[in-house]
Amino acid sequence: MCFHPTRNDLMSCGADGTFKRADFNTCVFDEIYASNDRGINSFSYPYNSRETFLLAFTDGHMTVLDTRESKSKNTSHLCHTKAIKCIDCHPANEYLFCTSSADATVAIWDLRRIKGMKSKLGTFQGHNRSVTSAYFSPLDGKYVLSTSWDDTVKVLEQTSSSKLEVKRNFRHFNQTNRWLSAFKATWDPRNGRGFVIGSMLANRRIQFYHVEQRTKAPLLEMFNENFTTIASTNVFHPSKNIIASGNSSGKVFVWSE
Repeated sequence: MCFHPTRNDLMSCGADGTFKRADFNTCVFDEIYASNDRGINSFSYPYNSRETFLLAFTDGHMTVLDTRESKSKNTSHLCHTKAIKCIDCHPANEYLFCTSSADATVAIWDLRRIKGMKSKLGTFQGHNRSVTSAYFSPLDGKYVLSTSWDDTVKVLEQTSSSKLEVKRNFRHFNQTNRWLSAFKATWDPRNGRGFVIGSMLANRRIQFYHVEQRTKAPLLEMFNENFTTIASTNVFHPSKNIIASGNSSGKVFVWSE
């Protein structure tokens, strides 16, 4: 789920193949897309777009959805041989987006040029297992933050030709197994260089890293006697020093100064 950056809407997608919008101005909940045979793993919205969304499917396809058009006019492209786990649009370029996949790759794409798997601008193949997430750094899109089942979190730097090169490589135990949601490292939206991820270690904690750090260990770990869960999902408040951590049994813990 994610709030739209320019509308008072909460968007959500699911393994049931639906993409829905909750409009808090009118208190109307709409199903704006549905697929009968494939689930939606992720979605994103191009920079400065109010009605266009990118949907990532379990069969390796992505769809450009314009809510002003009929479903038949939406375009779909095969981007990966296995499920797309995450899709994310560049924060300052309306045409660029990245995908991560169960095929162990991260790819950069241009909406104007996409015509299938061979049309990607750049591909990173340095992971050796499924990549659960890949997100552009939120202020400038210079870096892509990837999390993988190969027990690494990587900061990939995007070159002028849209190639992806490893800037930082952190070893991080990501084996949440099938009972828990997979870890997805999340950028701090205010500085665009720090990020947070959950941990399997006891005592339970969340861990913080930074693009420019030289050490391999976390820069900071946050503990609390009431925090006894594995936080698969973590999100920063957009303007305050607050973090919400969610687990797979429906609890949310809020951290603040």
